[in-house]
Amino acid sequence: MASSIAAATTTAPPRGLVNRMIGVVVSPRETFESVVAHPRWAATLVLLAVVAVLMAASMGAFLSTEVGREAWLEQAVRGAESWGRSVNDKQYQAMEKMAPYVGAITAVQIVILSPIMSLLMAGMLFGVFKVLTGSPARFQQTLAVLVHASPIALVHQALALPLNYVRGTMSGSTSLAVFAPMLEPESFGARLLGALDPFVAWWLVVLSIGLSVLYRRRTGNIAAALMALYVALAVAIAAFMGGHAS
Repeated sequence: MASSIAAATTTAPPRGLVNRMIGVVVSPRETFESVVAHPRWAATLVLLAVVAVLMAASMGAFLSTEVGREAWLEQAVRGAESWGRSVNDKQYQAMEKMAPYVGAITAVQIVILSPIMSLLMAGMLFGVFKVLTGSPARFQQTLAVLVHASPIALVHQALALPLNYVRGTMSGSTSLAVFAPMLEPESFGARLLGALDPFVAWWLVVLSIGLSVLYRRRTGNIAAALMALYVALAVAIAAFMGGHAS
């Protein structure tokens, strides 16, 4: 298996940072062939840092606007109420005092948490595929595949944040819920559609392509498993939030 991975990828030349970021969007399989063949720590970590900083900067900028702060306040209140807790005047005033700093706080959180989450997710994927396939693929390669799927999140944010600004909301502008405005916001159907986003599905497909290149398994099978897990998680979230809301 090790020789088959090497043979399939040695012809793929290394690519530069910008080429890899664009390539994973327009030609993911060819890009992942190169990434798997040349899983350099420096290239992976630089891309991880670039994506984290761009995500942090854009989200921080959004939350630093008056619209973003109001959207954050509204979401914070709704979040507390979804857990069955009412927000009194004193608590709301404390939130208002915190609002001007939310952009910077969120940006720092993204920069810190993104690498941690990437390492954890790569570790889980590496463990699962190691057990299921017995592949000699290395953790370094699995992390490289996961990180190189992350530019899809930048495309998502580039579209979602302007929509969020126009709508005055923190999230949900690209979820399936926008196609069902007739549903009651607190209904199970609305919550479920709100938890499903085509951009997340796109990211899962791209990630599946990368994993199929690395582990030499059918893309469709990997994508089906990841999509099933995603839908199951969305159903669980919708049911969980409904239980707390009631």
